Parts: sequence; C-alpha cells; structure tokens
Amino acid sequence: MRAKVEKYLKNKDEATIIPDPQLGWAYKPNSVREDGGFTINGAGMRALREFALQPASDTLRIALFGDSFVAGAEVKDDEVWGYKLENLLNRAGFNTEVLNFGVGGYGMVQAFLRWRHQGADYSPDIVIFVFQGENLDRNVNVFQLLYGQAGVVYSRPRFILEDGQLALVNSPALPPEELMDAFAAFDSHPLAEHEAYYRGRDFASPLWDISRLAGLMYAVRDQLFPS
Repeated sequence: MRAKVEKYLKNKDEATIIPDPQLGWAYKPNSVREDGGFTINGAGMRALREFALQPASDTLRIALFGDSFVAGAEVKDDEVWGYKLENLLNRAGFNTEVLNFGVGGYGMVQAFLRWRHQGADYSPDIVIFVFQGENLDRNVNVFQLLYGQAGVVYSRPRFILEDGQLALVNSPALPPEELMDAFAAFDSHPLAEHEAYYRGRDFASPLWDISRLAGLMYAVRDQLFPS
C-alpha cells in the first residue's frame, strides 16, 4: 500500500483522477484518459463539450450518475451509451442533452453525493441512477486500497446508520497524503469501524491457527457469525 501511495504522490500532477473532499475522487477537469479516447470537460463530466447550468427552454436534459458503466470505461467518446442515447433521442425529434456524471469506482453513495453537490445545479429534467451489483460492496468501503482495486489510493465517504438515521462518515474524505498515517495504526483509527474490508485479526496469528482443523473451524464460524 505504501508503494502505491508513494507512486501516486510522486506522479499526482499527471493524474486524471483527483481527490475530491466531498466525493472521495473525481475526474480532473479538462483532461483526457485512455490514450485520448476518454474526454473530460471543464466540469469534470465525460463529454466532448461544455454545458450551461440551465438548459434551453426547448431542450430535454437527462443526467446520468453511477460508476464506470456510466462513465464508459474502455470505450471511446462516441461509443458511450449516454452519447448514443442523446443521438437517438435527437434523431427521433427530441431536442436532448445527456450529461454524463459517471465516475469509475463509484458506489451508490458517491453517485448520490455527486447529484447533490453538482448534478442538481444543472437542472436536469430526468435523473438516472445506474446500479450494478458491485455497488453494494462499495457502499460499505471507505479505503479503496483495502477494497483491492490496484493503484486507486483514494478514500470515499459512506453512510452509516446512527440512531435510525443515515449519517455520513469520512466527509470530507481523507486525502491520499494522510493515508499511510491512518494505516499505520488502523485498529485505533476512527474510520476503522466503518471499513468492511479490514479486520485486524485477519492479519494476526492466533494460537488456534496453528492447527489446520481449528483454523478451518474458526474461518467457518467467522463467515457464519461475523463480528
């Protein structure tokens, strides 16, 4: 983890994914990714053009929120489904703009927060939140390095239930520069209890792991009755 963080910090000026205190991370405005085939406009959306905050009175505006399936990872700008949707509706006679707020690696929480902090300002007529199953895993993750996505060194905000209400934790999101200090004493870090992909005992060597049978029984118990 330290190597990944240090590599990011050394090359952060060239990164096209940047820390965002409200969202965890976002695309760098006015940048390109994937050998020039992935264009990001001045507002950090995947788009070949800019959009005014208010659509024209005769324009149907649709805003898309989600992860890389919305952003269109690994396909070129004119192959993204949001781009194709806009063209189809325009050819059908509907004057339409489709705004792509998708960002790779986002969970449902980040998609919602992007709507709250940025998307709503663009006054869309229709808002589409796109869900895929892995989003459920991301909803209980705070630190991407613990989630296992190579090279992604950011942390994300997440919701928890507190007295029957949703409460946001890791907001503002911990920046990459502070990650290693957090990991160095993670068991005592205030965010550790909200990270589903870390349990300190998984990295310890309890005596019962000396026996394979005892270790197997412990693992099965741990899966059936997680703490």
